[in-house]
Amino acid sequence: KDKIQPLDNVVYTTSFPTNGYKRNLPVFYKQANKNNFSTIIGLSENMTDLDKAAEYINNLFAKTKACNKTYRTFKLAFDATTGKYADVSAWDDGGMFVYIEKENGLVQLRINKINYTEEEKKIINKPSQSIVNNPCNDIEIILKECVLGFKNVKGSFVKKETPAEYYSTTLPALGFKDKFVVESKNIEFENGNMIRKNIIYYDAMQDFSSINDALNKYEEIKSLIKKCFTGTVNVSDENNQKIYEFFTDYKGYNIRIALIYLNLFGSISVSVTVRIND
Repeated sequence: KDKIQPLDNVVYTTSFPTNGYKRNLPVFYKQANKNNFSTIIGLSENMTDLDKAAEYINNLFAKTKACNKTYRTFKLAFDATTGKYADVSAWDDGGMFVYIEKENGLVQLRINKINYTEEEKKIINKPSQSIVNNPCNDIEIILKECVLGFKNVKGSFVKKETPAEYYSTTLPALGFKDKFVVESKNIEFENGNMIRKNIIYYDAMQDFSSINDALNKYEEIKSLIKKCFTGTVNVSDENNQKIYEFFTDYKGYNIRIALIYLNLFGSISVSVTVRIND
């Protein structure tokens, strides 16, 4: 028989057997579009089983032969903002998102697969080149993922420096040693009220033993930004702390690129962050 193309945002019952203690919980397939689809597995009808279900799935992922190697790096962590346990793995062609969540009267496991479009693949899979040979391409890739919320390139959890959580990423490093997608919170005041805002951004950084090497790196990235984009600039230029803030419009968003040199308390570092300026 001819294969039937699933319709967008329609839930289909799969050929998988039902799940749960009484084997009565459904397994569904749902396709948001041709590049985004989910398998949804009912785990419990008891809404208080969220924590228990996440612990069970994490233990399953940790077992060497329990599942495909792709899943063995997953560690579902609770997000108080969304009320879900979640983790994500990213690679050049897309990403895999795993959630334990309360939906449709069930505690359920959702495995969401994201594929890049053919246009996105052409950009991501271009031959790797140094910023000397192709000075603007790497930052262009970072900006492109920035306006998408970095959801396709946020990898596994690496570390936490309250309130920031650092995740691995497939994005270019711009010549720095370390690169991350970071989720954090900003505290802002509006009309006298304190508001916490969730932010997500790209962060590349490196520690240096030489002041000259650090300053050279700072000037290299500053020249790169100025060469590749037009925008407005804020500069703070002191002996031990230099900040170069660059604001540019990209695909309808105002993007903030912050380049920072620090030489404080015997530690010398240079970092660059990219995020939507809101």
